[in-house]
Formats: sequence, structure tokens, C-alpha cells
Amino acid sequence: MLELADAYTQLSRQGERVVINPILEIRSSDGSLLYEKEVITEESVITPSAASLIREILSNTANMPSNWVNMFSVRGLKLAAKSGTSDVKTPNGARPRDGWLATYTPSKVAIFWVGNTNGSPMNRNAF
Repeated sequence: MLELADAYTQLSRQGERVVINPILEIRSSDGSLLYEKEVITEESVITPSAASLIREILSNTANMPSNWVNMFSVRGLKLAAKSGTSDVKTPNGARPRDGWLATYTPSKVAIFWVGNTNGSPMNRNAF
């Protein structure tokens, strides 16, 4: 998930690559600051114009399944969203093994995963 977040961070920041570090800060038991996250940027693998075009496509509600528009909308934010699944064949037909969702704005990236930790298929109505 961190590698996926790294990729979407480059899209989120218009081609600027920020090194992923999920730890914002560490404080001692008395509240004194021991560590604070430093934002580190690196050269990106995608141009700002390509990142902008991809964000425009992924945030256009006309490109989303109709039920997504209400489920993955936040008033005042233009969210870009991309999902994916992997299926497993069962005697009763294909069923989802897992699913993921990546959403982002220019300043935030969120990655979600759902599935059974043992790799077994989910229920048909899991989504």
C-alpha cells in the first residue's frame, strides 16, 4: 500500500514526488517532541501536465460508476478516485478476492484495501 500511495502522491502533487512517511511525530510520555516529520521531495517520474490530465480524468464524475458519485464525494473537494479488484475462480463462478480504492486531492492521498487476510474469496455482496 505504501508503494501505491507513493505513485498516487506523484499524481496528487502534479508530478512532484514526496517521500512517503506515515509517522507525523513522536512525543515522549511528558509530551516533549522527539521526532517531527520532514517533507522530502525528489525528482518525479511523471510530468506535471500528465499528472494534471490523469487527475482530471479520475475526478470527472461522468467517468465514475453512478453509485460512486454519492459514495466518494466530499463537498468542497475535487476527489480523484481509482479502484481495482482481483477475482478468484470458485465452483460457483468468479468472486472478488480483494479490492482497493485510491483517492486523492492536491494535498492528500488515501489508499483503502478490503479482503480476507488469508486470500480466500469475499462474499458476493462484499462491495
